Amino acid sequence: MPTSLTPEWKDIQSVVRMTRWGQRQSQDYENQMFYITSLPPQGLKLSRVIRQHWQIENNLHWVKDALLGEDKAQQKDGHAPENFAIFRSWVISLLRLNGYSSITEAIALISHRLPFLLSLCTA
Repeated sequence: MPTSLTPEWKDIQSVVRMTRWGQRQSQDYENQMFYITSLPPQGLKLSRVIRQHWQIENNLHWVKDALLGEDKAQQKDGHAPENFAIFRSWVISLLRLNGYSSITEAIALISHRLPFLLSLCTA
């Protein structure tokens, strides 16, 4: 372990550099991400763990923030933030379980149709 690291980092076994690229809104992008982990340096296992993390990030957290505005939510008192977060996750899960791959399209179809949304619970 390098001597410049603090004792809290003593369990580091791997540093991973991953390059991500793709296209968003017809614009190419490329960025590099760095991961520090206590897992041993096993390339395939680490890449699988990182992909699983980003799958959750892209399919849940990004949807909750970018599409449902979770970070800008006005509910701040008591248990309201947690309750609304649970409700958002429930709605996303319900839509995905009913075959909606695009949450944006699903929201457009079900907006202001609470009985329809609730009918998905029994499907």
